[in-house]
Amino acid sequence: MNWQEIIIKIITMVLGALLSYAVARLSSMINSKIKDEKLKNCLQTSLQIVTGAVKKTYQTYVDGIKGTDAWTAEAQKQALTMALETCKSELSDDFKKYITSHFGDLDEWLTSQIEAALYDVKQAKAS
Repeated sequence: MNWQEIIIKIITMVLGALLSYAVARLSSMINSKIKDEKLKNCLQTSLQIVTGAVKKTYQTYVDGIKGTDAWTAEAQKQALTMALETCKSELSDDFKKYITSHFGDLDEWLTSQIEAALYDVKQAKAS
């Protein structure tokens, strides 16, 4: 195992921890702001699914190409599409309907949650 592989493994572990921390903070905020228990449970479960999808996409796709010439704008779009499709396949129909009825377009909501999770990770990593 060379140094680059070791560094990539360490970065992967750190990003996973940071993402978990970001989701915990977001869940805490949801608990303090939302009184509707059904909505609260739906959002928390949905955010856990988003987090899992982001981690899965990072582990199976991004990790292998990040930092190389293959990490292009198109590859980033592909990673987002993969995370989005994973989320949609794991959300129940009831959750999809509930999110749509409360927040509008499902794809837009999921995309914003994926991007928010990535932003939280980047901000935590920078500090």
